[in-house]
Amino acid sequence: MKYIGRCRAMIAAALVAGCVADESAAQNSKSAMDEVIDFASRAQPVYTADFRAKFAHTLANYCQEVLKALPTNTPAEDAWVTAEEKSGNGAKIQRLINSKEYSRSALKNTFTECKDTTALLIQIQQLPNKTATDSRLEAGQFIQLALNFNTFLEPFSSKVELNKDVKFALGDLHLHVVRTGLLRAAWEALQDVHQ
Repeated sequence: MKYIGRCRAMIAAALVAGCVADESAAQNSKSAMDEVIDFASRAQPVYTADFRAKFAHTLANYCQEVLKALPTNTPAEDAWVTAEEKSGNGAKIQRLINSKEYSRSALKNTFTECKDTTALLIQIQQLPNKTATDSRLEAGQFIQLALNFNTFLEPFSSKVELNKDVKFALGDLHLHVVRTGLLRAAWEALQDVHQ
């Protein structure tokens, strides 16, 4: 009986140790999509200049990770999208908007803009001896990023072949949390002006 009790205790200890190791490994291998949510959902007082810089780098990784995961159009498909957009024909434009080619193009444009805006934001944040103007520029880039995600991406992502994690990262709730975090960061950057 004692032997069975010891075996149970050893098995339980091994299971707990294994779960703790798995949990710590999972925390160390978070995707940029998970990390951006962690940053964006933090309480307002945490949005210091250092925190905002880390948030910007995480957002850059998020945008790059999504861009890598997105399927792309062929050059012929991109040319078709451009031609249909310029056609001025309502029926063609409606067909275009409902196409997977347009969805891939719209998602690529959204996350390319995110990547470019985030790169500029990081450059502004790294300026030595930041001035009030630099703080306003930083806030402006955070606002630009929030506006970049101020659209529903689910109608586009639903037409494109993506894994479930990327689809979740493009979901309305996820993007709402990111937008809120971006606006908090902009607010706090503006508060630097008054200090």
